[in-house]
Amino acid sequence: MTHQEEVQLLRDKIKALENALKLSNIKAEGYEVMMGILKDEYGIDLSKKVEAEQSKNSKNVTRK
Repeated sequence: MTHQEEVQLLRDKIKALENALKLSNIKAEGYEVMMGILKDEYGIDLSKKVEAEQSKNSKNVTRK
């Protein structure tokens, strides 16, 4: 592979990564908007961390 080909390959890779980052940022912003709507309009706050308790039956059960 020549130096020019390697440079072009790296430029293409950078462009692809920039596009992926742009899409990821758009998705993150959309998620934040959706979370805001759920909280403001429906009173649902999905961003809260909920600690799940282990069921009393599953504590002493072992797989056979």
